[in-house]
Amino acid sequence: MTNRCMDCLADYNQTCPLDIVLSKEQWLMINSDDGGLLCGNCILRRAAELPHVINVQAIITFAEDYGAPGVTSSPTLPFLRAYVQKLEGKEGQG
Repeated sequence: MTNRCMDCLADYNQTCPLDIVLSKEQWLMINSDDGGLLCGNCILRRAAELPHVINVQAIITFAEDYGAPGVTSSPTLPFLRAYVQKLEGKEGQG
């Protein structure tokens, strides 16, 4: 099996830091022949082209929120967290 995205040919191990988890049913809607590999960008592009897709969402998980050992905050992390909380309607809760 190749480690390149079927659409954009990006080397998945080198340039694809985003993993997307899909159900088998969702994967088959995006890639009907069931095999191969798509990078996150190409999965999102294909999903957005499906006739009944009206929204594609992402959940950002911060390792430090789960007490991951050795994880230190980036100086921009509080700003990003505040933005995510604003989008979720949870402003000022964290």
